[in-house]
Amino acid sequence: MDPVLQHRGALQSSPMPQSQLDFVAQGARPRRPLRSCRRDRLQPSVEVELRKLLTRAPPAVFQGLRLWDLAQRALLGVNIFPSLNDYLREVFVDPAAHHRGQRCPRRQPARESRRKKKKREYAATQERFAKRQADCARAILDGPCESAITDCRGLLLEWRSFMTGSPPAPPPEPVSLPPQRIDVFQPVTAQDIKVALPPKNSAAGPDGFTARLLRSVPSLLLRVLMNLLLLLHRLPTAWRAARTSFIPKKNPAALPSDFRPITVGPVLQRLFHKILAKRVMAAAPLDFRQRAFQPVDGCAENILLLSTVLDEARCRLRPLHLASVDLAKAFDRVTTEAILRGALRAGFDDAFLAYLRELYATSYTTLQYGGEELVVQPTTGVRQGDPLSPVLFNMVLDEFLSSVDPRVAFRSGDLTVDAMAFADDLVVCASTPQGLQQRLNDLAAFLSPRGLNIDVAKSFTLSLQPSAREKKCKIVTTNRFHINGEPLPVSGVASVWRGTPAPAPGHFSSKETQRNTTGN
Repeated sequence: MDPVLQHRGALQSSPMPQSQLDFVAQGARPRRPLRSCRRDRLQPSVEVELRKLLTRAPPAVFQGLRLWDLAQRALLGVNIFPSLNDYLREVFVDPAAHHRGQRCPRRQPARESRRKKKKREYAATQERFAKRQADCARAILDGPCESAITDCRGLLLEWRSFMTGSPPAPPPEPVSLPPQRIDVFQPVTAQDIKVALPPKNSAAGPDGFTARLLRSVPSLLLRVLMNLLLLLHRLPTAWRAARTSFIPKKNPAALPSDFRPITVGPVLQRLFHKILAKRVMAAAPLDFRQRAFQPVDGCAENILLLSTVLDEARCRLRPLHLASVDLAKAFDRVTTEAILRGALRAGFDDAFLAYLRELYATSYTTLQYGGEELVVQPTTGVRQGDPLSPVLFNMVLDEFLSSVDPRVAFRSGDLTVDAMAFADDLVVCASTPQGLQQRLNDLAAFLSPRGLNIDVAKSFTLSLQPSAREKKCKIVTTNRFHINGEPLPVSGVASVWRGTPAPAPGHFSSKETQRNTTGN
């Protein structure tokens, strides 16, 4: 029997995930109080909301009567999990999805006139500009990213090794537990669903059910379904499958590492996870130095802060030593234990931790590239494309940002800067070479047990040393900083700080660097 089918069948009767007590070492220390909803008050409110919704007539479409019956049985304590999975598989599926996923022989495209080609390219540029101006500018300046991969199967096998590697031993330090716990399993309202609906042009999941079809589902039925899932605290088996495609990051993309995996799950799962993600972001006490995936222009804020640091060092003649650190495949290699540890440390309760554990322990995806497919059950990484992934990754790095030694920092008057973060791009600062090296050592020690490593080739250091006699700051290139014994590239006057697809804080041209550092 196919192992994937065996795995999916076993999920029907799999026990609930173990408690978060497995992550807590003896002697865990309490942290500051957090906003929370007590479990004994919250769960009845979900039941009350569900009972209230069930008093209304079920919609005639999408087998509303069947869902109403399942919800009523669940309120009576009946195990409806297998029946709910059957309902989701049979109702929320596009019959044409099977044929849509198959490759058909392509007809030779008709010859296109120059005028029609220019009109088509102009329309595509306008569409990219409306979606994301940075991507539009990059496409115009750099051209479209093309793949140079000839062995499509080899690319999938290489990525399978990335996703199924053996995780390192977890951190030995105990988790600092807050005195109160956060519960995100609160009743779902019509407004929650309206705000979290994916755009109409969002890609369909493996079931073929599109975001456009989702908008035809009555809001009442979605509210009953979402609240029923909150009552069960489990991920439906029908939502554990996903599809992963690979997007080139370079031009040309010749290596597996030159691609970014994008995992697409069912649209109903993405709707549910987006509702949870909004609640997690509102409740998680993340460090203010992490500016990625926040409802602000975090990249601009970090660039402005770094520019201020450079100006202060130049104008006030303050010593500055900083390192721009890039994490290698951070979203693909972070361990599940690190994700759960971050959620536990943030104060989330047993129910949410159990849901996350089951999500990452039982989900699988189909890797697709160049007509080849490969089914994989990842053991590491967050799913890029899942609404929950950004905030879960932020909570992993939050432990480092919250634990840095405040004595190691750049200081100038009232300004104190020790670190900046934009997702997996970090900038750490110090006033002495010894302080920066210590900060880098602490960062490497923090990342290793969480499955993360620093990409030395994409990282660099910058040292500014004031000269009181000459009344200016000079760039020092003799200071050498290391990560696990490997030297980091040193930035000089003529160095160019280049941006990445998710721009790291403070990437200027060589002229800007020279003006901000030497004052000439």
